[in-house]
Amino acid sequence: MWSSLSLGRGLSSTKFFTVELYISDKDYRLTMSNKDRAKATAKNIEGKAQEALGNVTGDSEDQAAGKAKQAEAEARHTAEDAKDKVKDAID
Repeated sequence: MWSSLSLGRGLSSTKFFTVELYISDKDYRLTMSNKDRAKATAKNIEGKAQEALGNVTGDSEDQAAGKAKQAEAEARHTAEDAKDKVKDAID
């Protein structure tokens, strides 16, 4: 499964790059939890890249958006950890 992310301000902007992530684990054999974790990890990478872009260019909006995406990814990971604990308790 390919996931592609492009960051930038438009065609005339010099702030533009793409992050691609390939996730393969026997294709559709990923559990929902693993898929959700992979999405959260991709969101974290996206946030780090956007924050770094903001740091390089001095754009505080990119920095803030990047940090927000990282916080969202952390919340997703925390939710997945909670789901795993419930599943372990049931099993």
